[in-house]
Amino acid sequence: MDLEVDVTVDAADGEWLGKVGVVTTLIPRAGLDPGATTAFVVGPEIMMRFTARALVDAGLSPDQIWISMERAMKCGIGLCGHCQFGPTLICRDGAVYPYPELAAYLGVREL
Repeated sequence: MDLEVDVTVDAADGEWLGKVGVVTTLIPRAGLDPGATTAFVVGPEIMMRFTARALVDAGLSPDQIWISMERAMKCGIGLCGHCQFGPTLICRDGAVYPYPELAAYLGVREL
């Protein structure tokens, strides 16, 4: 199995030699083979929402995209509800989900 990890920053100083740009602008240049790609997306929810959409636009099936919803948890066993996201409790049901399970909730702004 081959694995490729790309690291990028959205703004670089003079010492950074890696890729620069927000993730969504780098996806079209990544040369992904949709039939041989699984994407694992980690980061702020707004970034994950736009990245998952860009991956679908690049030809990945939503089932090939996994979203990591690491969040602050209190009880860790699903009792307090602190980590509720849509109909799930991340401590109990996650923390990594197939994108189709969360797509409708990633666009909902939390208060």
